[in-house]
Amino acid sequence: MTTSDHHGPALCLACVDVTDGTRRLDAIAVNSSGKVVHKSCDSIATLIAWVEEVQPQVIAVDGPSGRNVGLTQDDAIRAKYGWLGLRSRSARDASRNRLPKFWDFRVAEAILSSQGIGLYNTPGNAQKVSDWIKTGWKIYEALEKLGYKRWVSPGQVQLDSNQHWLIEIHPHACFAVGAGYILPEKVSLAGYFTRIAYLQKAASELGWKLTGQAWPGSAWLEQLATTLKGFIDGGACLAPEQALRSLLPVLPVGHDLLDCLVGIITAGRAIAGHAHAVGETRDGVIVLPGALAPGLYTTAVEMIAKVTARVGHQLQVQPGVVG
Repeated sequence: MTTSDHHGPALCLACVDVTDGTRRLDAIAVNSSGKVVHKSCDSIATLIAWVEEVQPQVIAVDGPSGRNVGLTQDDAIRAKYGWLGLRSRSARDASRNRLPKFWDFRVAEAILSSQGIGLYNTPGNAQKVSDWIKTGWKIYEALEKLGYKRWVSPGQVQLDSNQHWLIEIHPHACFAVGAGYILPEKVSLAGYFTRIAYLQKAASELGWKLTGQAWPGSAWLEQLATTLKGFIDGGACLAPEQALRSLLPVLPVGHDLLDCLVGIITAGRAIAGHAHAVGETRDGVIVLPGALAPGLYTTAVEMIAKVTARVGHQLQVQPGVVG
């Protein structure tokens, strides 16, 4: 294969969207040809067989890689991240006896939550752990038996190309860090298209020219726009947001696949040395497409409001500025 034939990553990459067992597992892979392929798996065994066939170098898994071992309840850890004295707003106990904030989180989950990126928490009590998290642990363990190794170090991610890797990702966090702000709800029209815009931009930055039915390219977007317009013009009497929600179940690239695709992008950035991981080795790290920005992540609307207020203040304080 010549250099000009490479439209995707030099190494095959994949991502798995973990479910609770009541839904099929979605997986996506992309190779050096740039073709994105989707696999719907009815069991972990089917997923493993597919991995053995595709042989990705790096697999991103949308699910916790480690157990909650109580690190966020340790004073040294809480002091390290500035959580000492923080209390939960909605406590299960009496209002005067609130649990400390992030008390039952893994460190990586607490770090992201503390910066405005809301996500699940992995309970320390095994009986309270959700089925989908347990399914994820089984997937990690099954893939490790194939020779894959979990990335467990915080900081810049540097993957040895001679090793097959597993990285934990969280799609919402990856989109937020990649885009620089909290994207709208993914089942909304704005959320759907802002995610696609980020994926296309990020793929271009990696030098990828991706194709395939599981990749939302320009031709696919044009088809979607035509379908959406016809859906509304056909007398459905639905607002665009409602129309999109109705279309999501039948779209070739639904929001679960968008989650997988941002995992692929993050894996690509990890191979390129751009990704960063947050958390502690002892309870697992979450890999992001880049380093966390300082401060809270906010929505685009909140960002615009802050910029507008700042500009307005500057206009007021600068002498000689005429409104």
